[in-house]
Amino acid sequence: MAIQSCPGCSQQLRFPGSKQGTVTCPHCGYEWFHPKTIGQTKTRPTSGYIKWFASCGAITFALIYYVYDARQSTLALQAKRDLDKAVNVLPLGTQEAWIGYVDRRVAAAIQSKAGALLVTDLSDEPKYLSRNTPYQVSCSPIMGGSIEFGYGKNSTTVPIYGVLLDHSKVEKAPLLGVAESSIAAANLTKALCERITVSLTRLLLP
Repeated sequence: MAIQSCPGCSQQLRFPGSKQGTVTCPHCGYEWFHPKTIGQTKTRPTSGYIKWFASCGAITFALIYYVYDARQSTLALQAKRDLDKAVNVLPLGTQEAWIGYVDRRVAAAIQSKAGALLVTDLSDEPKYLSRNTPYQVSCSPIMGGSIEFGYGKNSTTVPIYGVLLDHSKVEKAPLLGVAESSIAAANLTKALCERITVSLTRLLLP
């Protein structure tokens, strides 16, 4: 038996050593004259072309499906975001629960002591501030609500609710029940900001 590599695909082929004449590779269809190579007369048999086109078709279909599926997923996600954003009514009792929570948080974080304000800042350390210290209330559906006393480097930030709080040490906030990007959440944020301002104004009264 003779062993020779196919000039077309390099597969090892066995055939009688005494054989002379045209040899056809069963793997790729390459034909040559043994023992002398005379060139490729066939690049692929018909079945090879069919398999090649089928593979190309399968890959093309998979790519088209992937693009279509990704597009549909993007559209579905955008539709959900638009739907979430359009919600303008909170679940029943949600606003009342949040207002009560904010009232308790203001009372816990800011107290009137001996003609001054005793506040708990971001470091969880109590600090005395003058009643005349200027302040600014900030509220965001994402970050939460806080009060900044003073300006610049010497300012003191007192978190009331949201991400700035150490949630392991304070009361857990009520559930929102809607997306933070919704109209309902934005309206609740305005109401909470007004509530914090009113509560602080009462504390500052002589």
